[in-house]
Amino acid sequence: MAETERRINQVSNDVYALYEKLTAVQVTQRTHSHQLTSLGNTVSRIWTTQQEHGERLNHLDSSLAVLTEKVDGYDERFGQIDGRLAKMDERFDEHDAKLDEQGRKLDLIIEALNIRPN
Repeated sequence: MAETERRINQVSNDVYALYEKLTAVQVTQRTHSHQLTSLGNTVSRIWTTQQEHGERLNHLDSSLAVLTEKVDGYDERFGQIDGRLAKMDERFDEHDAKLDEQGRKLDLIIEALNIRPN
């Protein structure tokens, strides 16, 4: 009988030890569960922020495309203005040449008429 009682006590002690270990495991699992939930929430917030940034980048990309189109339009207009200014420059050169020729002719007339400055 003593051997049987010893074995029963040993089994009882082993069962209590197992329950203590299971209780510790259960506490650890709860802690891990809370941590995983917290990490899940953090990942969700990060994902939301990334989505917002993605939308902002798409908006900026669209705005940049519009601005690039406008700049291209301005560049084309400035090219046209440059062409017009070049033509005006040519005409001014022609007028300068005509005025020089008329000045030369006037000098010849003044010389032929023998007109002196006062």
